[in-house]
Amino acid sequence: DTLGEALLNSWLGVNPNHIPTKPAIIYGESSIKQLSAAAKTIGKQLDAYTISDYAVEGAEQISKAKALEKIGNNDIGIVMTDNDMSKRDFDLRRRTVDLNIPLVLNGRLAARLAEAFAEADKYKEVREMKEYY
Repeated sequence: DTLGEALLNSWLGVNPNHIPTKPAIIYGESSIKQLSAAAKTIGKQLDAYTISDYAVEGAEQISKAKALEKIGNNDIGIVMTDNDMSKRDFDLRRRTVDLNIPLVLNGRLAARLAEAFAEADKYKEVREMKEYY
């Protein structure tokens, strides 16, 4: 097993986690390099958005209000950000969690997950938990 395969199996073993099929919102302040890498990787397969006040490279900039709207309309498959921004983005995090959208709060993990999602088809044995029931 590779790190990517192990990470993907761990990710899929927790409900509601899944391999995203809808666009991602990726933003932050302190893990810019890792979050930008995640945005660029995810952006090869899906639309990737970033919030203009906390923008990362590799994603289309949108306003915080537009991000909240997209999350509220269930148009987003995953949100990735830093862990130290809760005073500035509590409303985004709250809406994400309330709607059962996966939320990643670590830039390094976001970058590794993005790589694992991109390579998921290489792991023939990786299945979402609901496929076993």
